[in-house]
Amino acid sequence: MNNDPLANMRDIHLAEPISQFPMAMGWWISLLLLLMVVVIIAKLTIRLLQRRRIQRHLMNEIEQLAAQDNWPMQIMILMKRVAMTHLPACDIQALSGDEWINWMTKLIPEKEASAFSSDMKTLAKNQYQRTHEELVLTQYQRLAKQWIVSALNHSRKKQYASLLTSDQGNSGEASDV
Repeated sequence: MNNDPLANMRDIHLAEPISQFPMAMGWWISLLLLLMVVVIIAKLTIRLLQRRRIQRHLMNEIEQLAAQDNWPMQIMILMKRVAMTHLPACDIQALSGDEWINWMTKLIPEKEASAFSSDMKTLAKNQYQRTHEELVLTQYQRLAKQWIVSALNHSRKKQYASLLTSDQGNSGEASDV
């Protein structure tokens, strides 16, 4: 008889290797948050690039107005087109003359509003004239660029809600923003 105590022993069994999957709930939440941040940053970047592309296109259009004889009218048309396209819907199409200029002035910072309003009234007065000796094209191109930049910055609904409320409050309609 063999009294070897080691003969009755079995080999050591190692535990199963620890797997990376399934991951703990904290890792899944972290990955989800990271994915959400990436999507939000991508959307904001795309919006910013689109806004810059639109702004660059509009600035090029303003520069090209120098070759036209009726540039005062074309500047006013371009500004109304920007308002109808890039600002939330309110009854912009029906505005003309002083109402249109007053509406545009609301989008300009207060410190520049009075100068903008008087310059726009001069431009509006001369838009149907054959000659424009008293008007300086570069001044009104700069004015239009300033307004377009300001209007595109106000194109978000939250920043623009006060204009909608005041315009629709005057016409008796309720705001749906």
